[in-house]
Amino acid sequence: MVQGVKKQATGVRRWRDLVLSEHGPSQPMTRLVLTVIAHVIDSKDDADCVRLSYQALVRATKLSRVTVANHIRTAVADGWLERRLPRGFGQAWHTYEFEWRVPWSVETALRRSTRNKEVQQLNDVLAVSE
Repeated sequence: MVQGVKKQATGVRRWRDLVLSEHGPSQPMTRLVLTVIAHVIDSKDDADCVRLSYQALVRATKLSRVTVANHIRTAVADGWLERRLPRGFGQAWHTYEFEWRVPWSVETALRRSTRNKEVQQLNDVLAVSE
């Protein structure tokens, strides 16, 4: 089971690195909100999603609730995050479940970039051997 936890944590860290890379959201505050969510997910064992209230995100980011909500909406619309209401009873309505996602456009760009690097490396090898 330890391997699964380590694998998941690596996935969340990779996602956080993508968020902060040139492929990440264009708005710095969206990056901040997503980084906080990544930090919370990373701190949980064997988790790919986390329950958080907007108030917890407001406290962690020092942004207003409206600003946090706007950047969550942006991240969901851009494909970086899935937001859903948790199942259960009691005070669950105070929180949302957030699950990280890599947008399709970013995955495609990364595949193209990797393929281009591999082709370039092959061309370099062929050029040296000639």
